[in-house]
Amino acid sequence: MAPKLNVSMLILDDCEYRTDREIANVLNEYFVNIGLNLANAHPAVPSTVVFLGPPTSVALLPVSSNDILKYIDNMKPKKSSPNGISSLVLKRIGTSICVVSTDLINATFCTGI
Repeated sequence: MAPKLNVSMLILDDCEYRTDREIANVLNEYFVNIGLNLANAHPAVPSTVVFLGPPTSVALLPVSSNDILKYIDNMKPKKSSPNGISSLVLKRIGTSICVVSTDLINATFCTGI
């Protein structure tokens, strides 16, 4: 355990503070204002925000057969796909349908249909 230190006097800006109350007030004033003082000691950083508005288009990147297989592999076993096909069925036929599914998804991205 570190030894207890007693502060009997504090000198700040050529002023002496001797009572516990004075010392506590000086330290409190320092720590209460340290953030503001540090912020004021540094030059202001210009904050420029450019609002471009809402996007006017969306870009969809092509998927690969590996992406499709990873998606199927990560499906929970007891769940079904959005069209109601069991994930267990999709896991069993995944390698057979991944190329066709990839082509279909990428064609949809390209044509927007």
